[in-house]
Amino acid sequence: MTEQDSKSFAFAVDAGGQAGPVELSSASAPRADGLVWAHIHLRDEAALDWLAKGSGLDPIVVEALSAPETRPRFTRMGEGAIINLRGVNLNPDASPEDMISIRMWVEKGRVISVYLRPLQAVRSLADRMSGGQGPKDAARFVTELADGLVERTQPIVAGLNDLLNSYEEQIIDNADREMRTRLAKLRQRVLRLKRFIAPQREALMSLSRDDAPWLDKRARTKFQDILDDATRHMEELDTMRDRASVLQDEVESRLADILNRNLYVLAIVSVIFLPLGFVTGLLGINVGGIPGSEYSGSFAIVVGLLLLGAVAEYAFLKWKGWL
Repeated sequence: MTEQDSKSFAFAVDAGGQAGPVELSSASAPRADGLVWAHIHLRDEAALDWLAKGSGLDPIVVEALSAPETRPRFTRMGEGAIINLRGVNLNPDASPEDMISIRMWVEKGRVISVYLRPLQAVRSLADRMSGGQGPKDAARFVTELADGLVERTQPIVAGLNDLLNSYEEQIIDNADREMRTRLAKLRQRVLRLKRFIAPQREALMSLSRDDAPWLDKRARTKFQDILDDATRHMEELDTMRDRASVLQDEVESRLADILNRNLYVLAIVSVIFLPLGFVTGLLGINVGGIPGSEYSGSFAIVVGLLLLGAVAEYAFLKWKGWL
């Protein structure tokens, strides 16, 4: 994690795309020629104080940007807009489905964003501006950021699809309880992604159709392309969810077949040995009068009769088609 991943900072970009770092105070008003971007960390008390008192934003906007929990949204407010987006969590030792939010106030000449955890798409923008180049207006900034967020979702969706394909091949040879658990976890991951991508797609759709003064024709066209990518991700997640559900049903069916087969074998064994057990139990009672108790060959005769009875039972079950 770089220093920019955990601190507040600001950049200014001129009309030619030349960028450089500036103080937060320089973002107190929009730039007339170019763009100023302030990126505020939610645990930076000084930056939050500037956001509340020195940014010139309406308190309602400040409250929306500082909210602890957010969902993707686009809300037009006068000449500007509140835009909340989310991206997959690509930080070390993190689950990609634990998506990270970025909240933004966007108007002509200025973007103020608020974050808690770093996003690679934001880091890429900051690194580019640190190198001296950046988006020269708010429309290009938002399209570049949204494109980066959606683009980084594709490998995660593809990885889940490959994992589902491997599970599908394994089920052909081995459908066990562990596979049922794996499918349930995979389906949960798909649903977690879908839960945030769906409202993000709606936010991007509203954004692409809005007539905000900072949006130009090029930006609306780019948003439409980004929206198409987000829609494709949603369709892939829907397909994976349905496939995982079908595979879970298949695993359940195979496990039920295995259980029924085991119960069937147990029933057949019980049918064969229950009469034999009855006879041996009857002959084993400790009372007088058992026929053949004084004859030395009685045991062999009884064993032979039991074997003959077992063979007869087996033949009967075979004849009835129960075996």
